[in-house]
Amino acid sequence: MKPLSIYIHIPFCERRCPYCDFESSVGGDVDAYILSLINDVKKGSIQAKNYTAKTIYFGGGTPSFIDATHIGAILATIRQNFNVAHDAEISIECNPNSLTEEKLKSYKKYGVNRISIGVQSFHNKTLGILGRVHNVSCAKTAIKLATKHFDNVSIDLIHSIPRGKLVLPSRYLKVVKHISAYCLTSDKYATFDDGKSIKQQKRIECKLEKYGIAKYEVSNFARSGFECKHNLAYWECGEWLGFGRGAKSHFNEPWTDADRIMLGLRLAKGIPAKLLSAKTSVVKNLIDMGFLEAHVDNIRCTWKGFLLLNQVLEKLI
Repeated sequence: MKPLSIYIHIPFCERRCPYCDFESSVGGDVDAYILSLINDVKKGSIQAKNYTAKTIYFGGGTPSFIDATHIGAILATIRQNFNVAHDAEISIECNPNSLTEEKLKSYKKYGVNRISIGVQSFHNKTLGILGRVHNVSCAKTAIKLATKHFDNVSIDLIHSIPRGKLVLPSRYLKVVKHISAYCLTSDKYATFDDGKSIKQQKRIECKLEKYGIAKYEVSNFARSGFECKHNLAYWECGEWLGFGRGAKSHFNEPWTDADRIMLGLRLAKGIPAKLLSAKTSVVKNLIDMGFLEAHVDNIRCTWKGFLLLNQVLEKLI
């Protein structure tokens, strides 16, 4: 059986954040949407009879905004129509203000085994700048509740926010297994400061390394064994089916070398050197400049290369 990932998009939010580029909306008929999504899952399963779902990911929007029974109904439909691995990674994105102990218990009952919390900042003023609807106290409570019921908990952070402050409380970094730390790039924030970005990126990485949370992708860090398997399926050019408004699929389609270079260089392990055999002189130049490095049979980005990944990729594809 071939490996498959399944993405489920829940577009509903309490309020849309000004920096968000994802398909989301405030309001709408949730029941009708879930019914339509479930029908699409049933239809989509027909083409995947020779596949085993290794990961299922509920993204948004805010999946925790809707009633947990909807999540249960979707998962039941997936299990009824797909071959789902007994040890499949099943993730759900949650916002602190809509995550409750009752929902966590329900998620666990339905088979969810990975919780991703959109903390974004541990500083109240910065949360206000980002337009978030929760405060720091709410975020800390959400982490406590999630780690009480789940072993695999991830949090999202955003750094390099104009007028914002980066706060990294050790107590909460110690208990999570995975952290996604994204640099703010929204066009709304025209005063973006590259110097601030580099400084804050270094601070985050040094702090996380102290607690055994290692960088495995340009913006993602994990304790050993807790890398996000679903996202790795994207970066390692796997196959996935996406369901819901705005969701995309990549199924039964060939990956080009350019795809493999673009996605693979996001990863700390890099890509096979043979993928760049036609770019030998360019690769040598990027190595000499300190953007790439050779490691065994792989070419990978240096810390400097990750900071300027888009510019590096422009030279290679």
